[in-house]
Amino acid sequence: NAIIGFSNILRTKMFGPMANAKQHEYIEDIHHSGEHLLELINDILDVSALEAGKLQLNEEPLDLRAVIDLTWRLVGTRAEDKGIHLRQNVPDTLAWLNADERRIKQILLNLLTNAIKFTPSGGRIVISADASADSFRLTVADSGIGMTADGVKKAPAALGAGDRALSRTAEGTARGPP
Repeated sequence: NAIIGFSNILRTKMFGPMANAKQHEYIEDIHHSGEHLLELINDILDVSALEAGKLQLNEEPLDLRAVIDLTWRLVGTRAEDKGIHLRQNVPDTLAWLNADERRIKQILLNLLTNAIKFTPSGGRIVISADASADSFRLTVADSGIGMTADGVKKAPAALGAGDRALSRTAEGTARGPP
């Protein structure tokens, strides 16, 4: 809460303007990261509700383009530092959808951090989205190590608790291959 509060003071320029636009951009990222951390803490608290079958989604109109841009900024530097080429294939006029913003953001961050974690230098990550009157598709594709057919079958149950030796060699949200 302190990070969110102090970054909000800076981003609203309560004590005067910033020296340059880059500082404002960084403060925005710090603020959004603080909000995301708070959301993660809330997610941990939600685990008991999920286990009890009482987790409720907070569905509301969601600008997915804005969520994609935010998550992209949060992980983009890590990908660039690793020499991974990032690309978005998302229309500027992407339709809104009814969804739980926190859950969608967490899904995207997990997918992107795993893609970065398991994609070698020189690789690529592409995030795509499209919508029609009755469907919506969001895709994160990478040129990383991938999963075996057996791993794909086990993934929903294991939720990334795969190859522990590989996990210990890279940072990321999940513990196994994407």
